[in-house]
Amino acid sequence: MIDNYNNYKNDIYNYNLINKQIDKLNDILIKEKNNLDKTKHYIIKKEDELNENLKNINKCIFDRETYNNLFMELEKQNKEIEEYEIINNVICNEELIIKILKNNIIPQIQTLMNNILLNCASYQIEILYNKDNIEIYKKENGFERHTLNLLFRIIFSQISGLIRTNYIIIDECFDSSDITNKEKIKNIIEYMKSKYKWGIIISHDVFVKDNFDKEFIIQYKDNKPYVNI
Repeated sequence: MIDNYNNYKNDIYNYNLINKQIDKLNDILIKEKNNLDKTKHYIIKKEDELNENLKNINKCIFDRETYNNLFMELEKQNKEIEEYEIINNVICNEELIIKILKNNIIPQIQTLMNNILLNCASYQIEILYNKDNIEIYKKENGFERHTLNLLFRIIFSQISGLIRTNYIIIDECFDSSDITNKEKIKNIIEYMKSKYKWGIIISHDVFVKDNFDKEFIIQYKDNKPYVNI
């Protein structure tokens, strides 16, 4: 009986000891779990910080690109301002303008004009710049006056890009010509064909009509003009 009691007592002691160990292990487990939770929260916090840093980096990259673009645009505008100031200084330099006009533009116009006149007139012209005036010396009759005005317009359109077109419209410019000038008219027409894609010539002269590709006759019906195309 005594032995049984002692065995029972030992079992109770061992049971209590085991329970204490279990409790101790549970405490350790709870502590480690808490540490793990803290670590998880720390990792999440660091991930959030990392994402925020990445956002800031991307923003800095975008800001840098924006700054570079603005800087390049500013440089471009500064260059345009410098070019404008150079052009403005040139334009405001009256002596330089007169020099360019006398030595470059007027001689160029005169040469081009006289080259054309070789084939369509019996005279040449001289263009002079004299005391703020441009003087043109030439012979004048009805045909030559109209022809010269026409050729000046053609020459100016070739020199200046502001008034350059691929077409020309003329109203009765050749109607004052006589028989001796017919061949000159033909030369002028051929010259215009070489310089313009298309043209409209208003004329009552049959010779002029025969030198163009198409003819449109303006007629009247019920006092209203119409054209058959």
